[in-house]
Amino acid sequence: MQEAGYVRKLSCCPSCKHGALSEPATRGSRGAIYVRCTSNSCNVRTNVMKESAFSCTKLSPLQVAAIVHGYTDADKITPPSVDDLAGVAEAGRWATGEIVERLRSAEVKVAQEQNRQGQVHGDLELDGHGLRSFHVSPRNAKFHKYCSKKLLKSKHKYFLTYIRVLGLRKRGSGRAFVRMLPPVCLPPKSKPPPESEVEVIQSGLLKRARKGSTVIHSDGALGIKSALEKIKGVKHRSVAHKNMEFVRRIKPPISGGSSLSGTQAIDSTWKTLNKSVPSELNTKKDHDMHPLIKNYAWSWAYRLNLRNADGFKTLGSHMQKMP
Repeated sequence: MQEAGYVRKLSCCPSCKHGALSEPATRGSRGAIYVRCTSNSCNVRTNVMKESAFSCTKLSPLQVAAIVHGYTDADKITPPSVDDLAGVAEAGRWATGEIVERLRSAEVKVAQEQNRQGQVHGDLELDGHGLRSFHVSPRNAKFHKYCSKKLLKSKHKYFLTYIRVLGLRKRGSGRAFVRMLPPVCLPPKSKPPPESEVEVIQSGLLKRARKGSTVIHSDGALGIKSALEKIKGVKHRSVAHKNMEFVRRIKPPISGGSSLSGTQAIDSTWKTLNKSVPSELNTKKDHDMHPLIKNYAWSWAYRLNLRNADGFKTLGSHMQKMP
């Protein structure tokens, strides 16, 4: 864990700031690992885990390592539950949850940083997804700015709000970029609203598509079409889901390009997002969207781009940067 970055390697005694440290040694029934200052004027023992990203836990290093290894398994886009990890590590559910929350926070931060840089090219798919929906009271002033004037004057008992995500994905095993879209209040029983031109442009996802060798496939949403018409150097191909058209044969505009247009790849990606947000997690909290919904979505985005990587080492390199 020290080599991966989860535990900071000490160069001197953290107590006296100058004494050299002994080799790590196990002490106590819980298997805690300590180093001792070799200076005669200090001689203070330091718990190695106090210098780790999990300094608040009282679990043993072996238990922490088991939880971290289990959670960061990059082969699983949906991580194991806290209960499963607690069972493997023979640890308490609360203590395990604290470690998992710390790891998820690191995933969220890394995913947000990665989504602000880099580009993809070739055959890409751009699509929006309604992750969840919840009811909003007309008296909830927090959401009035997301309502139209006509809706505010209506006499509906509640408004419907969708948690929406916009994604740009390269076909195959290529990289994906995602953005959380702002909420939009709708009348009851409404379907997820299509992405507007403004939302597509302000998301910044079109900047992630490299110009000159890129074809963006969509489901025929007018907002995406009008936004792409303003971007030079990127070709656009689409199907019409509203006409029950899901695949359309096209002439490849670039050498080696796809001869089929559609959003099958990103549609399957959205299914993994739905599974990554626990069904038992409430969508609302304190009359607003539950903040953990976004955290789970960003954690999913991090794992989505971590294929064939060592998840344990990759996340460990970012842990010491966490506050």
